[in-house]
Amino acid sequence: MSVPSAGGPPAPRGRAPVGPPRTVTVAILQWPADAARREECRTRGVPRLLLVGGRDKPPMCIDVLEDWVRPPVSREDLALRARTLLARASRRAPRPAVDDNGVLWCGGQWLPLPALEARIMRLLAAAYGDVVTREELIAAAWPDPEHRPVNSLNLHILRLRRRISALGIGIRTARGHGYALVAGAAGDSPSGKGLRRPGDGSTTVPERRAG
Repeated sequence: MSVPSAGGPPAPRGRAPVGPPRTVTVAILQWPADAARREECRTRGVPRLLLVGGRDKPPMCIDVLEDWVRPPVSREDLALRARTLLARASRRAPRPAVDDNGVLWCGGQWLPLPALEARIMRLLAAAYGDVVTREELIAAAWPDPEHRPVNSLNLHILRLRRRISALGIGIRTARGHGYALVAGAAGDSPSGKGLRRPGDGSTTVPERRAG
């Protein structure tokens, strides 16, 4: 039985084009032929439905975003299992990640980013919920210390806030410290409560509105 191919961006030869966030459907994968792609989807938090060959041993599925069936299987059963996986994904708090192609993944959606902003977002995503200092972000965005603009980080943070709002995440400012990537589309809120400063578990002082 033929099944729809998995959603998501094609493997790019260069950088992925910058554009709006794209919705990713459940990845329908052949097992064990698509073992490598299964691992990629797992890393990105994409729900997976594995079609296990007749004589092949199914994998151990301990992730709530993964299920398997052994063909032949009806389209109705396949669709029901896919909807179940999507429902589980919708209840799971997204943890963002930026891949090697500069694509931001979050909660089953993906967003290609410009190279410089991808470097900023990669650092913020790796410290999800924690504050990353301005100095760390500037060093990541502009690796050459002789070519680091003074105030450009503010502009790129503003652009990132606009780009990522549709993904249900935002960037908050921790006054005197830096920025944190957090859940919630409104990243520029009136206070910085709940943000953790680097190196301890304390919360930040209220954030400022401008970058």
